Amino acid sequence: MRIVFFIIILIPIVCFDQCISGNCENGYGTYKYSNGNTYTGNWMNGVRHGLGSLTFANGDCLSGEWVNNKMTGKGTYLWLGGYYYTGEWQNGQMTGLGYMIYSNGAKREGNFVNGEFITPIHAISTIYSKPPYNDPNYFLNLCAVTNSSSLINFGSQNTLKTVTLGNQVWCSENLKLDKFKNGEIIKQAKTLEEWNGFIQRKEPAWCYYEFFDFNDEFYGKLYNWYAVNDPRGLAPSGFHVSTSQDWKTLLFFLEKEEWFIEKSPQYRIQIPAYALKSKQYWVSEAGIDKYGFRAVPGGYLNGLFHMSKSTGNWWCSDKPKETTLSETHYGFETPGETYATIIYCSMYSNNQQISFQNISYRPYSKENNADKIIQGFSVRCVKD
Repeated sequence: MRIVFFIIILIPIVCFDQCISGNCENGYGTYKYSNGNTYTGNWMNGVRHGLGSLTFANGDCLSGEWVNNKMTGKGTYLWLGGYYYTGEWQNGQMTGLGYMIYSNGAKREGNFVNGEFITPIHAISTIYSKPPYNDPNYFLNLCAVTNSSSLINFGSQNTLKTVTLGNQVWCSENLKLDKFKNGEIIKQAKTLEEWNGFIQRKEPAWCYYEFFDFNDEFYGKLYNWYAVNDPRGLAPSGFHVSTSQDWKTLLFFLEKEEWFIEKSPQYRIQIPAYALKSKQYWVSEAGIDKYGFRAVPGGYLNGLFHMSKSTGNWWCSDKPKETTLSETHYGFETPGETYATIIYCSMYSNNQQISFQNISYRPYSKENNADKIIQGFSVRCVKD
């Protein structure tokens, strides 16, 4: 009788951690862990460092600022049940000012230490209004599924979304690029002193709103006029910084789409911003974002930062128009100073209009140095 032995070799199935896209060493990338967790965001020396979002295998999500692999700074933990904590973190623990929103709508606001609620807000003398405390959407949105807008890859920089409105193709988010079309770096201003220095030297520059890097995710960058007007080209190849005519063409499309409020049979108010504004972030009178344009209230910089969540402002790349203002003395009209105007487009939280505004300045001359344009606005690009 022959005995046959069957040898069964058990080969363990091993799920390896892996970087599934981008740069997970020093850059921006997505990393899949063997336990089912996924992190998308910034990396430094192979660890989570910077703005990013960690989605757990059970559906929970932790998003915000990371330092050496641990949440440290400002961030949000969103539980699968829909309740969340938004506030300060230290070394991976909810520590500092913040608030908890429970699934029944109750809110606990104040000081947390190592995940435990310690002191209610009315007992804390520190006034806090910086994000994310007054806007949970700052980090909740990092956990949201992206919409189905078209994607255009802008090389090694950002992947931006586009939306078609009529015969135009617009970028559906504010510009976030830090390089010109030829690949040269646009310098970043990290303080008001640095911003003012770039203005004084008439050099291209950009900054984050209030110099917080997490604002880039939601509002994009603020650029000075010298970046918009630089011959190296601020917009990526195949696109251009929007002009006033681009905005007027967009308005004409919205008019045909009947974006009006009828106050009476004889009286209709045009409200095109209602269709373009994002559903979130606006302090009042948000929009419905019908087309995916996602106009966000990124505020502006003019000496100080102003009106985040209350206004969105976008440079128009029109060539400045010069006009000479005449003066009248003793009945005789004499030539006055020559002024140039730069146009920008605005939306406000307290109405649904889209308005064109301008900055007037005196072109450079030996007698004055008033040619320096100090404002910082957002930028939207349009396909050529």
